Amino acid sequence: MKSSRDFRDQGLIDWLIEQAMKYAKENGAEYVGAYPVEPDSPSYRFMGFIMTFEKAGFSFIKKAGTRRHVMTYRL
Repeated sequence: MKSSRDFRDQGLIDWLIEQAMKYAKENGAEYVGAYPVEPDSPSYRFMGFIMTFEKAGFSFIKKAGTRRHVMTYRL
């Protein structure tokens, strides 16, 4: 049985973001939003990390609370 570590560094998250953006565009969305956190955040890590969304072209808009960052990508 594979663990989550077996899937690291294979580009899966990048692919998932790309597919979400593609789906949103095909269905008429103008923007895609994300609420990632810093890698050392003690919570909300399931929402992804800021650097991943920056790499995908998302822009920082504002902070949402103390940990989450509101980021968007214009399609």
